[in-house]
Amino acid sequence: MTSTGVLATRVSVRVMAGIDAEVRVSAKVLVVDLEGRVLLFRGCDPGSPDSGTWWFPPGGGVESGETIAEAAVRELWEDTGLKIDDVGGEVYFREETFTFKHNKFLSRETYFAVRVPNFEVDDSRWTDDERESIVDRRWWTVEALRTTPDTYFPSELVALVEQPDHPSAL
Repeated sequence: MTSTGVLATRVSVRVMAGIDAEVRVSAKVLVVDLEGRVLLFRGCDPGSPDSGTWWFPPGGGVESGETIAEAAVRELWEDTGLKIDDVGGEVYFREETFTFKHNKFLSRETYFAVRVPNFEVDDSRWTDDERESIVDRRWWTVEALRTTPDTYFPSELVALVEQPDHPSAL
């Protein structure tokens, strides 16, 4: 069974070198419109205002009792207002550690990719944390991503979008 069929849990664990971190299983969606642009949000850490900003795709934590693919569908709707039935198969997985509001996380991120008609983002279902930490949104061309000095995640984003089996190549 792939990780899309596995139910997720959140636990605190001791991560490398004795650092406490909460494991956060999350589903992310690379949303590509008909013009080949990728939707990204610009975020910051309100607990560390000097840490700068970075761009990232829609998605978030997997809730108890749902699969990673179900979480991707739900998170896409909550983050963007886009309602779809299926996010397809996984296109990427990564583990990263990060700090947000002074809490350390080990993030286990499963990425999906969808190609969709152009649409306006609806942020009416954002949480208070999202309203506080998301400062912008933008549809990026691959060329703009290649040349921007801005930080974006995952760092492999351009390569993922350019994969022949990625929905943007259709």
